[in-house]
Amino acid sequence: DYTVLPFAMAPASAMRLCAWANAKDGDYADLLAHGNNVFITPLPPVKRNADGTLATLEVTALDGVLDTLSGHDVMLLLQGLPALQGEVGTDQYGAELGKYLAALARHLADKGIDAQHFALYPIDEPAVNGWNTANTFVAFGKAVRAANPGVLIYQDGSCELPMAQAM
Repeated sequence: DYTVLPFAMAPASAMRLCAWANAKDGDYADLLAHGNNVFITPLPPVKRNADGTLATLEVTALDGVLDTLSGHDVMLLLQGLPALQGEVGTDQYGAELGKYLAALARHLADKGIDAQHFALYPIDEPAVNGWNTANTFVAFGKAVRAANPGVLIYQDGSCELPMAQAM
């Protein structure tokens, strides 16, 4: 005699799969069908007012991806460093980063993407290019934490222990 216990598959969100695909419009359905639920997308660029201040974000390209993935339990890795005024790690950059992240989080929320379903992916494998890149990653991470501690940051790649500890 055997007792069959109740069993249910874990939801797709229990495991995240990223194929690191440079997906185009027609690729998303195939990637989703094969279990991919992490997608890399570029950060939206900044639109500026006539005086140079941040006005809004240019979200047309991002919205195309979001519309395609709508209704699926996915994680977005928003790749790149936003092109803001000042150098990463400066007060000027940090102040504008706060406005940028607020606008980004608001836009994603309006599209149904909560803070647990996106992460900033500022630099691909920062350790590969040495300490200068790793230090930029760290400075950006600190600026993000100061501006909006709820925003996730994704880091990939391997490195020696001191660099891993710094990042």
